[in-house]
Amino acid sequence: MIGEDAVLQVAELRTTFFDRGKPREAVRGVSFSVRRGEILGLIGESGSGKTVTGLSILRLLPEHAKMEAESIRFEQHELAGMPDSQFAALRGTELAMIFQDPVGSFNPVKTIGWHLRHAMARRQDSNAISAKTWQTDPLLLLDEMRIHTPERILDAYPHQLSGGMLQRVLIGMVLALRPRLIVADEPTTNLDNLVERQILDLIRHHQRRLGLSVLFITHDLTIARDLCDRIAVMYAGEIVEMGPASAVLDDPQHPYAASLLRTARSLEQHEATLFELPGEPGQDARQRSGCRFAARCPSVMSPCQIDDPPLVRVSPQHHTRCLLHVQ
Repeated sequence: MIGEDAVLQVAELRTTFFDRGKPREAVRGVSFSVRRGEILGLIGESGSGKTVTGLSILRLLPEHAKMEAESIRFEQHELAGMPDSQFAALRGTELAMIFQDPVGSFNPVKTIGWHLRHAMARRQDSNAISAKTWQTDPLLLLDEMRIHTPERILDAYPHQLSGGMLQRVLIGMVLALRPRLIVADEPTTNLDNLVERQILDLIRHHQRRLGLSVLFITHDLTIARDLCDRIAVMYAGEIVEMGPASAVLDDPQHPYAASLLRTARSLEQHEATLFELPGEPGQDARQRSGCRFAARCPSVMSPCQIDDPPLVRVSPQHHTRCLLHVQ
């Protein structure tokens, strides 16, 4: 699963939250890579560990959480064990994040222009572009983000902009930093369909234009199909399937991935009775032995309750964590 062309290589990532001293594992032994110039989609239900995985990589977890990993390799840097002071120099320049709710990324008493100028200042180094471009000029940047009347926006405060407009500004700030890897955590949540499509087109356009690598977190399979090159499906803190987007979405090999697809198709086709996957991921799935999906799986077998299934290859570049594929 890890190739030489990877910008990011994650091996055996584990993240645990401590609730009154009691450990609760949110991410368990997750390994994946993000290749140069690709969008890797991380999909699954709410509570599957998608966002925690992204926050763990960027060290944005709360104080009551602990992250461990065998390795987190970013370009030539080994991030696992790197001192926080050294990592801080990479976060926001080489690695960046686009959050679900852009409001939290802005200082409410500072104008949009102030935020853009400070973001750009972080990249005014020896490698900075000398000529006036959209990456060095706030007005050009907002225009590149397809924002009309950018002069007015520069003088506005965050609370004066709509959610979609503020998300465009945040994407512009992130792109101005010229990172090599972006973690996008459901950046179109709570936006209407038209604005969502505009934001996704904006991300896709600049990702291709700049050759960026993106870890795109979403629960929306339609977005994943349209945007992502490869897909990793998460369930209860584990990756249960990974492969090219077309392979995973057209021919899912794990019962959980197949159930997600069936639910999505049921919604798209406006069926009178929608298919619903019974049960919830829940914390108990993370604590029991055997397959974590066993209690909800329509194909469960006796060994599933005992054996922890390995991640096995079902075809080139396509892997799944299921005993149905273990010879």
